Amino acid sequence: MDLSLVNGMVDEKTMGETQRIARAEKQLLETRDRFESLLQTVDGIVWEANVATLEFSFVSDQSLRILGYRPEEWINNKDFWQSHIHPDDRDHAIGYCHRQTREGKNHIFDYRMISADGNIVWLKDIVSVIKTDGVPTLLRGVMVDVTETKRFEILEDLEKTVLELNSTKEHSLKNVLSQYLLGIEQLYPHMKCSIVGIVDGKLSNLSSPSLPASYIKALEGLPIGPDGGSCGTAAYFKEKVIVSDIANDTRWANYAHLALPHKLYSCWSHPILDSDGNVAATFAIYYDHIKTPNEDEVKVIDRAVAILKIIFENKKYTEIIISSRSRQRREALKLQEIAYLQSHVVRAPLARLMGIVDLIKNYPHTDIEKNELLDHLLLSAKELDEVIRDISGKTD
Repeated sequence: MDLSLVNGMVDEKTMGETQRIARAEKQLLETRDRFESLLQTVDGIVWEANVATLEFSFVSDQSLRILGYRPEEWINNKDFWQSHIHPDDRDHAIGYCHRQTREGKNHIFDYRMISADGNIVWLKDIVSVIKTDGVPTLLRGVMVDVTETKRFEILEDLEKTVLELNSTKEHSLKNVLSQYLLGIEQLYPHMKCSIVGIVDGKLSNLSSPSLPASYIKALEGLPIGPDGGSCGTAAYFKEKVIVSDIANDTRWANYAHLALPHKLYSCWSHPILDSDGNVAATFAIYYDHIKTPNEDEVKVIDRAVAILKIIFENKKYTEIIISSRSRQRREALKLQEIAYLQSHVVRAPLARLMGIVDLIKNYPHTDIEKNELLDHLLLSAKELDEVIRDISGKTD
């Protein structure tokens, strides 16, 4: 056989095999690229991690959008997930994941993570336990951002609790407001809330549980006006005032020196109007950095203002009822006193008058005796007149 012909046949076969392998590799790469592209379009963080250590071997690019962290930050730090879970949720989340994984159970759980900008992000983690010969070997899952849903669930529970407290006499307005503000602050770690009443055109603190005492004292009694900071201006114009940069806003020109030393750099204030359209108070939010409200915060603030209006209206009507009841009690006491005067004090001089008249009418008397009886009659009449005047005064 001609060796050159054989060699040619081998080379052709080898070349064909090489091309087939190349096509297969190309198809494999294209498939992988399409799969990775698909993963990146999922509205959540797709991930893969070690069963025992929970170290991540894959994290999709959505991590950057949802949490502000690049995928390589997760992969290069073996404790990344554990260290970025909210401290209050960390033990439960890690423990739950380990227990479910040991039992080979797919699981879903919610927890909070701290984003790169320091905010709280609620995640719903949907986890699949991959097994080999019945033994868990790998974890795969997707983390979905459920922050807005969770915030409004928590807010609804908070509102219900606060309104229930406000309906009882055992809790003062300040305590109710403080509990409400602290609950809102839990939703946003850097937020500090304040409610300031308006009394005779001046600011009067009602509740500012997280603001420095010296700052609260400095604001007390400041007049409302067109350049009265955020709260004073909001109360003056009866409209919300958003100041994103206290240091450079003309409305804070006279008061910035009070806020800036306490690292209060932005302040948004909303007036709370009563049913008559008068400003009962202002609801203010401070941040320790320059900031404008995002869409989620605007929704929360609008709900808070609506709830605070209910609380203040309830307080107003409660005060009216208490005042009415107090007035009724005072009137009832007056009536009791009048009844006593009529039944006891009036009867004494009246009885004397009747007795003297009877003596004068039915028994003979000398002129001297008759004059003495008439003097007694006049004295009793004067005494009765004073009693009647006293009763008349009590009915005014």
